[in-house]
Amino acid sequence: MRRIVQMIIAVVILFCGVFPLSGISTALAVESEVVYSDVLDDLHKDENFDESYYPEDDKDYSIQLIQIAESSAQELFAYIYQPGGQALDLRASYIRISTNPKEAIEPKDYTLKHINSSGVFYKYLIEDFKVSSDDTRYYGVVQIMRPWIKDVDPSSGTDNEITQQPFSVQKQYTFGELNGKPFVREEHIDTIEVTDKFVGFCRYPEGGFEFSVTSEACDAHYVAFNTDRQIDKLIEADLQYSTQSVYDYFHTVVGGSSGTVFGEIIKQPLLTITGEKVSYEGDGWWASKYSWNRIQTVDEFIATEKRHDVYKAVKFNKVVDTELTLDIEKELKGKYSWVLRFVETDYTLQGTSMGYDQWYTNIEDVTILRLQFVTNGATYNLGVIDNMQSEPADPDKHKPSNSVTEKFNFGDEGCPSSCASLWGILGLILIIILIILCFPILKYLIQGIVWIVSWPFKAIKKAIDKHKRE
Repeated sequence: MRRIVQMIIAVVILFCGVFPLSGISTALAVESEVVYSDVLDDLHKDENFDESYYPEDDKDYSIQLIQIAESSAQELFAYIYQPGGQALDLRASYIRISTNPKEAIEPKDYTLKHINSSGVFYKYLIEDFKVSSDDTRYYGVVQIMRPWIKDVDPSSGTDNEITQQPFSVQKQYTFGELNGKPFVREEHIDTIEVTDKFVGFCRYPEGGFEFSVTSEACDAHYVAFNTDRQIDKLIEADLQYSTQSVYDYFHTVVGGSSGTVFGEIIKQPLLTITGEKVSYEGDGWWASKYSWNRIQTVDEFIATEKRHDVYKAVKFNKVVDTELTLDIEKELKGKYSWVLRFVETDYTLQGTSMGYDQWYTNIEDVTILRLQFVTNGATYNLGVIDNMQSEPADPDKHKPSNSVTEKFNFGDEGCPSSCASLWGILGLILIIILIILCFPILKYLIQGIVWIVSWPFKAIKKAIDKHKRE
């Protein structure tokens, strides 16, 4: 019965949108502000609308989509039932919509702007959205979201911070005209839901030998996740995230100072991820090299991060070992199925005996919008029900998922002791430092060496010449 009421409401609202004199969103320019009609006035334009279908419950924090509607001004509105009503007065924040037919779904997240409310009924404008002029228009609504609420919504169970909580919709609305009259058709759409998620990063130091107190690294960010459907092969994924620059410092001079400066949170464009291979190589002498695939199973991810690389030089070898930390490997194994490695950012550290300065990028609001995959031989392309989740903002908790160790060995890799390796590399560094320090007087040193070496020969030649003259 509720679905019938909702469809009738949609037709009435659509009809009113076509004829703006009685429209749902009669927009009047009053001192440059737009005034919209009341949510209940809109809904009551249908004489069959019954408020009793939508009871109030101040312990219910959910939000549920009643309907979407177009206006004559080419705006799109969402009517949402919020059981908590005015007691909780929650605010919906995002709606995930695709304007393609469900077979070619391409969801995007749009911001919801609160217009007005009455009791449990809330009206929102879908921002940055313009209704097309096509004869038939599709709105595949995957989910709606509101800000995450502590002690009400599920937590991440890790240091990750959930910022937005999703609520499933799974409906496609088709708007058009039939025999000159507007119509709205509602149908169910299949989706896939992310049930567990973890956002992290692996840090790869450049590993090159340079004379500098500054060290550089690459932070390779990833999201590990599991879903409510079996995925045999993951082909493609649409993902969105935001970035925030972070400057963290600790200084012991002049009484000491420390702090963290956070930059603006910047929403990044929608990203389509396929299985391409990427790599990173640092600068400097004997720089390390790393490579990975954008899409990996969790087992592949763990195996990839167990590296043992040997870089051979003339008299020594550089050995680099990388692996996930025990805590991260324990968290990932058996709980998550897939990993998307979606972006790389720079990390810089300047450290001295009097403190440090570090710069890095924090990844915020990671959400997966679409997955294309194969299961039991069939290919699916589905919108995703997923929250928005972030890496921890606290610098003390913002730690890489992996550990990297580097050492130098002389001769064959396994033969020398660690002590010999240490003294060998220190000796090499000392020689290079001496060469650099002596470079300005190198000309005079060479002249002195030549004079010392040639002096006996000159003395002999002088004695011979003197003897000849006598």
